[in-house]
Amino acid sequence: MRSIRVDDEVYAWLENQAVGFDAPNSVLRRLAGLADEQEPPAEDDKDGKLLPLIQAGRLKAGETLTWHRPRKNETHRATVTDRGCIRIADGRVFTDPSPAAVALAGYESNGWKAWEADGVKLDDLR
Repeated sequence: MRSIRVDDEVYAWLENQAVGFDAPNSVLRRLAGLADEQEPPAEDDKDGKLLPLIQAGRLKAGETLTWHRPRKNETHRATVTDRGCIRIADGRVFTDPSPAAVALAGYESNGWKAWEADGVKLDDLR
């Protein structure tokens, strides 16, 4: 995935164009008349990488994960599914924390170090 840099004024405009939990890329695709991005969602019948943490009692299905991004003044929230996947606010489901973070940030991110459960990084729960 490529990235572009925009100034604060353009980014603020993009945020104002958002509908619900639109990411900047989704806003631009919608305004440009491009088809929705097709990311392969995790299937409900697949086990996610958080399942061992649920089985060990370190996480609970239905628990809310947070990712605080102070420089962007953003906080993302997601839910742990009963199969150990991550469901982000727009409904997409990921079997691994990192692709969930990438979907929100638009660039490579280590989801194990980004997402927190009750203030504890997922990486520290492993």
